[in-house]
Amino acid sequence: MDDRLMHIRESERKSHIETYTNEKLYHTNSWLKKPIKTVQDILPLFEGYRELQVLDLGCGVGRNSICVAEKYKKINCVVDCVDLLEIAIEKLLQNAREHEVSSNINGIIKSIEEYNIGINTYDFIMAISALEHIDTEESFFKKLTEIKKRTTREWNCMFCD
Repeated sequence: MDDRLMHIRESERKSHIETYTNEKLYHTNSWLKKPIKTVQDILPLFEGYRELQVLDLGCGVGRNSICVAEKYKKINCVVDCVDLLEIAIEKLLQNAREHEVSSNINGIIKSIEEYNIGINTYDFIMAISALEHIDTEESFFKKLTEIKKRTTREWNCMFCD
């Protein structure tokens, strides 16, 4: 990685740490104010499921994963949440307790590249504002292929292909 890219990544890391430290999930005017619209729009697709397995790559403090867990906490819904920053996972678990979805959230400190997506494990995989942080083009395409091949169902998805 060249020096310019390393500088950008370090600035992003510091910015995320500052936001995670100073802003409260869903009670702020920052980007943590609410889940993204796409996640909110996709959630009804899972109504009628008896269980739901979700992966959130680059989960941060749970902006999107907490929303999924809250919506489907009455069924066997488990959201595996992966982030590189330890503070993100600490805040994620704190937010899960505050929103009473601790039993639905698993925090995993790991880079997206290092996280191995199990075969036929997830019904839904989110990687919102995360894949651009993958270090190499080769790793990026490898992870996209892994995401596409490792979900449990085939989707006719406007976001795929």
